[in-house]
Amino acid sequence: MSMDPGPRDSSVLHLQSQHRSDVVWKAGGGDCQRSRKRDPTQNKFFKVHERMIPILADLRFDGVSRLASIDLDWGLLTALIEHWRPETHTFHLPVGECSITLQDVNVLLGLRIDGDAVTGGTQVNGGWENLVKQIFGKAPGTSLKGARLLLSWLTTNYKTLHDDASDVELIRYTQSYLLQLFAGVLFSDHSGGQIHCMYLPLIQDFGRCRTLAWGSAVLAFLYRELCKACKIGVRENAGCLILLQLWAWTRLPTLAHVPRGPSLDNSVIWGDRSGPYGMRWCSHFGMLTLLVCIIHELVDLTCSRFSCSIIYL
Repeated sequence: MSMDPGPRDSSVLHLQSQHRSDVVWKAGGGDCQRSRKRDPTQNKFFKVHERMIPILADLRFDGVSRLASIDLDWGLLTALIEHWRPETHTFHLPVGECSITLQDVNVLLGLRIDGDAVTGGTQVNGGWENLVKQIFGKAPGTSLKGARLLLSWLTTNYKTLHDDASDVELIRYTQSYLLQLFAGVLFSDHSGGQIHCMYLPLIQDFGRCRTLAWGSAVLAFLYRELCKACKIGVRENAGCLILLQLWAWTRLPTLAHVPRGPSLDNSVIWGDRSGPYGMRWCSHFGMLTLLVCIIHELVDLTCSRFSCSIIYL
């Protein structure tokens, strides 16, 4: 008796010889794929200021901003990529075929899926340097590598947003934050600490930015990166992996951990503002932070017996 992983019909899944599953079947599993993800837990990432919240909410990026700090399960993501088939753009699982839809993007991340298409050129009249200077008020100099802008230039020039900042500074800081969000979460690629300047015209005018179907662009970008990542020899994945992980936790609930609800760290800035469905998997605290909070609550109790027990512990 011999076992054959398939595919049963090679005329449909005709890329099996180039697919990761072929190597997994013959040689066993390899190392987990990873991505050059940037998120708000890193010092390089911009911090959300309360004055930015109305702008992010108006642009429909507030949900992604609150979800960006979710830790990624690289083992789960690699397993999903090994089941992705570029011929059909679906995951081939024992229970059948399934895929991520626009509805998933809208519900899980809160991104807009209707509106104008996110499209444009990779060139601009006057050059990218002039456009960067026009938007941010400073010339990028050597931080502009062809059509790619170093993210370190943004973090150097826009470290913090002060409470008394002008409206112009607020807009520029928000635009810088969006570029970090694109490069690290929504449209992450293999370029490391750079982002293509093709996104600049799309965020230059917030009036136009709010009319674009960013959710559709995020899903299309993720589809393309999944088709690349499932090939033999590829060690890095890219795209909006938070969307992929939240989709797996929602549609394949046996793979998800226990939902914890919105984190208290978010409530400091976001208050009681409702978020997308993916917020149910935001972590409350690390264990050490949670223990410290419990101890503080016990200390505040008026019962001296509890206070004494904590001291002796």
